[in-house]
Amino acid sequence: MAETIFLRPLTAEDIDETYVSWFRDEQVTAFLEARNISREDAIAHLEAGRIDNSYVVYAIIHAQSGIHVGNIKLGPVNWKHRFADCVTVIGRRDFWGRGIATTAIREAIRIAFDDLDLRRLTASIADGNDGSVRAYTRAGFQIEGRLAGQWLIDGQARDSILIGCLNPRYFPEAES
Repeated sequence: MAETIFLRPLTAEDIDETYVSWFRDEQVTAFLEARNISREDAIAHLEAGRIDNSYVVYAIIHAQSGIHVGNIKLGPVNWKHRFADCVTVIGRRDFWGRGIATTAIREAIRIAFDDLDLRRLTASIADGNDGSVRAYTRAGFQIEGRLAGQWLIDGQARDSILIGCLNPRYFPEAES
């Protein structure tokens, strides 16, 4: 049976010790900017997006167990041009490799295009983060380009793999 998830807005109550521990886990944060954050840092980040309407963070909930397994963020949103970044983290490593990120990204695409009326989503993935590339491309993103040496990860230059997803309402030629 396929595992199901649902997304709901992340709340300050979701940001507990387990949540903060994700950002101390070297495997979880290997390709993330957010590392070693405190509960206060996480809550401040969540509130900042709400206050200036620049991004929204959703909790990824494993439907069968009710466990909060990760987050997906839409933003920053460029409301003038109607696009946003899409950033995903599965903090619970025991849920890795189960297709949960792909399912969450598909649902984020639906929210971005249907509810927020965005024209496109983008993401930048560090070369070597093969799991993320697979999750995004399986969910409907396309690889659009590469920036050589864009990221410094633990002192090592890594290319940035640029990916995007177009809203078929605005780009009917992009429908497959």
